[in-house]
Amino acid sequence: MRQGDAEQHAVKILTKNGDERWLDISTTMIEFDGMLASLVSAFDVTERKHAEEKVQLLAVTDPLTGLGNYRRLTEALDAEVKRTGRTERPFAILLLDLDQLKNINDRYGHLIGSQALCRLADVLRVFCRAIDTGARYGGDEFAVILPETTAAAARLVASRIRSRLAMDSLQPPLSVSIGVAVYPQDGETTEALLRTADRELYGMKPV
Repeated sequence: MRQGDAEQHAVKILTKNGDERWLDISTTMIEFDGMLASLVSAFDVTERKHAEEKVQLLAVTDPLTGLGNYRRLTEALDAEVKRTGRTERPFAILLLDLDQLKNINDRYGHLIGSQALCRLADVLRVFCRAIDTGARYGGDEFAVILPETTAAAARLVASRIRSRLAMDSLQPPLSVSIGVAVYPQDGETTEALLRTADRELYGMKPV
């Protein structure tokens, strides 16, 4: 580095108490006593970093259910397609539609309808592993991405979700239609995969 050159880095450190802190470290080359020297300054930017992370999380979170939103879903799908390209291990997606939501809204009111969506979201959390991604991507529609999951395993998860929701003692009783698709056998693009799952889902909808 030459005189006047500067570098800036964000560095995460652990304190002696085990707490994580973020430091913004700047290095500037200066002349000191006729020699080139480094002037280093460090600022604790932990709170700013946490605020930025919170904003980033809110950008991919559905405000009603706390699950991921459509943006989070598409990001996770793209990541899984790339991962499968490297590992050749399939992944599955469940598309879910809460049955009769319009009737629930009409009969019980939109507050109860919103609570019904949250009840389904809570069930999805029960069955989502740490590597899975649950999302609400519009209205009464949800999705769960299941990495390294076969069609048979995905259908077992779908069956357990339906059973758990049916066992819910709260009113009104809820049911859900679920379509299953596995990449790449059911679609070699995310669009084709979603279409496959969507067709199966609507074939299961109650009349």
